[in-house]
Amino acid sequence: MHINMIMAMLRTRTDWEQGVLYISLIVAAILAAVFVRKYLFFVTVVQSDSMFPALRSKDWGVTLRIHNATEIKRGNILVFYSEELKDTLVKRVIGFPHDHIICGRDGAVYVNGKKLQEPYLKQTEGERSEFRVPAGKYFLMGDNRAHSFDSRSFLEPFISEQDIKGRIIFSLVPFRKI
Repeated sequence: MHINMIMAMLRTRTDWEQGVLYISLIVAAILAAVFVRKYLFFVTVVQSDSMFPALRSKDWGVTLRIHNATEIKRGNILVFYSEELKDTLVKRVIGFPHDHIICGRDGAVYVNGKKLQEPYLKQTEGERSEFRVPAGKYFLMGDNRAHSFDSRSFLEPFISEQDIKGRIIFSLVPFRKI
């Protein structure tokens, strides 16, 4: 409906009718906001520098809800709930169910024997570790590998599909595409 039509409707109504109309508009806006937040998008505030340089601490990321695991792609930045830490975290997808992951001392990551190309990060040295991702789980790592508490460090290194909340599609504050 065009705004001029709405304004014309408001001018021809009694005070009571206008009040009901205003309340209806407010309720409709609240319901739309709740629907969008629950089923489509939500904002995530990044809590650490573990995803630097893609995301920094205190950045606001617009997160698209994931309703089906087939929507997840390697390299996506996901928001998930960590049962171990009792907190919501932000990390990048490295491994899918049944993948064999090797993190080399030179910082390189191998997935099923192939070196993972990660142009979004600077190589850093680390400890060698090896993981086999179970069914229904994912292996996630921060981009700032030397300062990231992620699947390599967790007591239970694999993230369940049910704990994944969504995928960050862009940074709202400051505004930039991820």
